[in-house]
Amino acid sequence: MHNGIPAKTLSKELKDLEQNGLVKRTVLDTMPVTVQYEITPYGRTLEKILLDLREWGIDHRAYIRTGNVPKKTAKRAARTGKLVVGDPTCSGTPSWSTRWTS
Repeated sequence: MHNGIPAKTLSKELKDLEQNGLVKRTVLDTMPVTVQYEITPYGRTLEKILLDLREWGIDHRAYIRTGNVPKKTAKRAARTGKLVVGDPTCSGTPSWSTRWTS
């Protein structure tokens, strides 16, 4: 387990990232065998998107904490992990609608 991620899950995710050209896998000739991963130039193209998504997530948590989402909706989001953005019961939310899941 690596920082709370089961080895099987981490291995699968890294394999998927490699197959999509986002990371490069290098097997080093050591005992025991060591595998090294590094982000590819193509993977770097996601950097701005991921940083923007992180910033949105931080802002969104603050938005919920400051009471912009009705308590009932916030409790439901905490319980189910789902919040409909643009829910008519949420004042001040964008008019577009999407689903947020954790």
